[in-house]
Amino acid sequence: MSILMGIVGLVFIFAIGWLVSSNRKKIRYKQIGILLVTQFVISFLCLHTSGGVKVLAGISNGSYDGITDKLFDIIHHKGAFYYGN
Repeated sequence: MSILMGIVGLVFIFAIGWLVSSNRKKIRYKQIGILLVTQFVISFLCLHTSGGVKVLAGISNGSYDGITDKLFDIIHHKGAFYYGN
């Protein structure tokens, strides 16, 4: 049931985007499809493989604190560069 709700949600979001689009002929459906397939593959790898589950469990337990701190530092510095803050 939750998978169905997720699919309905995606269709709803795409429908809203399509309805408010000013140039519907330039929507690249192939790229949208590729992005969705990529998202599903990454989700499967993270949630249904032992390696993905271990990495996500480690992140949630704080085992990878150094990695997340480093990523946040990079994001902060790039944001300051882009937005001049």
